[in-house]
Amino acid sequence: YFFYTKYKKIMNQIDKNLSPPAKTNGIDLSQYHVIQMPNATNPQEMNRCYIHKSAKINAPLTIGRESYINSGCVLGGRFPIKIGAFCSIAAELYCWTYETHNFDHATTYPLRTFTGMEIAYSEIVEKPNGVEIGNDVYIGHQVRIMPGVKIADGAVIAARSVVSKNVAAYEIVGGVPNKIIKKRFSDPVIGVLQEICWWNWSLEKIKRNINFFNLDLAKISQQNLNFELNSNEVRQKILSVIVD
Repeated sequence: YFFYTKYKKIMNQIDKNLSPPAKTNGIDLSQYHVIQMPNATNPQEMNRCYIHKSAKINAPLTIGRESYINSGCVLGGRFPIKIGAFCSIAAELYCWTYETHNFDHATTYPLRTFTGMEIAYSEIVEKPNGVEIGNDVYIGHQVRIMPGVKIADGAVIAARSVVSKNVAAYEIVGGVPNKIIKKRFSDPVIGVLQEICWWNWSLEKIKRNINFFNLDLAKISQQNLNFELNSNEVRQKILSVIVD
């Protein structure tokens, strides 16, 4: 994980040291801060993550390897925001660890901030547990994540959703507030994915396992739900293609 604070000074130095390709699969990497960091399990391997230069970061942020934060995203507040590895974050995410203005007194207006009044209560209600986003999470365009939320591995957040409740592993959620649309896969498939945690593999192992990534897990899930494959057969079908 890369711990990302006071990012402009850090990013300027990183940009001088790295020369990313101008475009990769249509993505203009010159518009991103490309952060290089050592692999904790394999010190000889260097990992990267990508943060768009227009993103506004004003929070204690940790971000895992190969994750990217797209343009116009705002991540802020006093409490930690943690993003796992291989996460895809689309443009204009808003994630702020302030909860809301205080509703318990005569006004919700921040009197201390704008008038200097010595009020006896906190203007802002916060949740000190911040926000946690797991590994291999896809967050769509213009999503808002509320304070205290945990999004588990493999989840998908539909565009323009307001995420005010925790999201379980491999759920697809959407709406205001977020509701479960469906699970990405059947429970046995999800169980195998949670067991192998492929996002912890070395980059070399990931590249060696193209057959694993080419598996149609949605089809395998449907076969499982149709009783064509039992849980053990699902497990064997997935694990049999994985190579060390």
